[in-house]
Amino acid sequence: MIHPRPLLGEPRGTDRPYLAINMVATLDGRAALDGSAVGIGSTADKRLMRELRAEADVVLHGAGTVRADPLSARVPPDLVEQRLARGLSRQPLGAIVTRSGDLPVRHPYYESSSVIYVTSSAAVAVELPTVEVCRVSTVVEVLQDLARR
Repeated sequence: MIHPRPLLGEPRGTDRPYLAINMVATLDGRAALDGSAVGIGSTADKRLMRELRAEADVVLHGAGTVRADPLSARVPPDLVEQRLARGLSRQPLGAIVTRSGDLPVRHPYYESSSVIYVTSSAAVAVELPTVEVCRVSTVVEVLQDLARR
């Protein structure tokens, strides 16, 4: 269940978007164990991440995380109705940032609408109707583009 008070704070005015960051790490500061973040975080951590995603317009991942784990930007079915009640789309937009363009051709991430932001001239082999590839120079441009969506 999504908390009665929005986890991301009270809605802001439409004149200025905002960014919320959530991640898990081990006690010694690692973001991955043996190349994967799947085993990091408690049940409560995972529930909180799902609920935060349920409030978000966009879920942004780095390419390394996408390569390492079979994750998705999607929220589970039990939170979709709550998203719709808040006036959000069924699922948040998934966004990936990559310099190398090295992404798997098939991945659960692409099951819903996604944008791949490439910060170089590297080729991206992902060609699916649910995925848009955008060329940008900086992460600032990524955030500016996401704010326009």
